[in-house]
Amino acid sequence: MRTSLLLAASLFAVGCQKSTANAPQAPVANASPAPNAPSPSSPAGAMQDTSNAAQAAPPTEGVGASGAQASAQDDDPQIVVDRVHAINQFEIQVGHLALEHGTKRVHGYAEHLVKDHASADHALDAAAKKASLTVQDPSAVQWPSDIAAAMAHDEAALADLEKRSGDAFDAKFLSMMVEGHQGAVAYVKQARSKVGAGPLASYLAQLEPTLEAHLKMAEGLSKHAPKVQGRR
Repeated sequence: MRTSLLLAASLFAVGCQKSTANAPQAPVANASPAPNAPSPSSPAGAMQDTSNAAQAAPPTEGVGASGAQASAQDDDPQIVVDRVHAINQFEIQVGHLALEHGTKRVHGYAEHLVKDHASADHALDAAAKKASLTVQDPSAVQWPSDIAAAMAHDEAALADLEKRSGDAFDAKFLSMMVEGHQGAVAYVKQARSKVGAGPLASYLAQLEPTLEAHLKMAEGLSKHAPKVQGRR
């Protein structure tokens, strides 16, 4: 469970960083290193550059992984399935963590994450089968080097989150969810434009508004979350 969470988390973090690259201080898909979008969008030959960028700039607030890191493999439907599955698994597991460590303020949101992404993952499995693709465990996937590099950053961020509770947990959790969903929305938009028509594209079209709704909820909760310093 821990390994799977970290693998999913690194994906999300890298994705979040990637999404802010093409728009000034705002998350977008396929961009250069930023909180919601790590290294610059790169063709196959630029993979080493993205890896170096990911190592040079640790993720702000430990934005957990979900898979929005753009790469030359993003037009591969199997890679898209792997990344979206990682997004769903991360959201489910962090939702459970919020129910254990967070205040009642975030419990309703956490329940949405668990329920919606469990349903989304079930639908992904069905879409993948129709497209003759496989939903793989994140720990069994050979991720691009830039995403692998982000895992080390996410391990520390998740370990820190697990040590928090109450308001301190809420503050960091909500920050992660805002940045993380910005990256996830950007990645899904990008993936839809690359996979072509078919069951996977239809699935992504249905997933996008769910991610956008989660983003709006996290932003709303963040506005009213108490400001905390240090860790509790």
